[in-house]
Amino acid sequence: MGSPREILSLTLLITGACSQVPIEAGPGPTQVLLRARVGGTTGERYAGPMVFADADSVVMTDMRQGQRVTVRTGPQVVLEVYRGQKSSSGAIVKSAARNALFGGLVGAAAVLVGVGTSAALGGGSGGIGLDEWLRVGAVPGVMSGVVGGALQGAKEGEPVWETVTVLQLRQMLCKCPNPDPPKFEPAVRLIPEV
Repeated sequence: MGSPREILSLTLLITGACSQVPIEAGPGPTQVLLRARVGGTTGERYAGPMVFADADSVVMTDMRQGQRVTVRTGPQVVLEVYRGQKSSSGAIVKSAARNALFGGLVGAAAVLVGVGTSAALGGGSGGIGLDEWLRVGAVPGVMSGVVGGALQGAKEGEPVWETVTVLQLRQMLCKCPNPDPPKFEPAVRLIPEV
């Protein structure tokens, strides 16, 4: 063990280092979600976060394949950038229809389980036919699915994708009109003229 003086200096050094205010870094990189269609309507499709964009290609992580892919730009390539969610009547109708189907199935299944349980326990179906039981379960399920789905569709909306060129994508990333800075000639010629 060291002397009290060495321990005190070590304690002050550690305390001083731990009490330093951390330097705040600038904002981190933003994630850009892309969709790429290569080869027209029947060609390959990729979707996922962008890794890098160059003058003639885009590197992205395809979510389906789980690996990086390089998309070379050309006339048969369509790039789309994700711009967020937007509420629309189409999103409300799709969500309401999907949830109505789900709600109807869940309601009908609940009634069928109830009828089966009641019959298994010797209670019978209470004098109500199967069609009545389904109407009692499926209709409220459909109605609650429509209302809940419409509210969910209005809240979440549907994704908005904007078609861009590689140049527009790079301009968006650097927030400048020219993503490739001009190359300057050196002030002093490296090879003297003869």
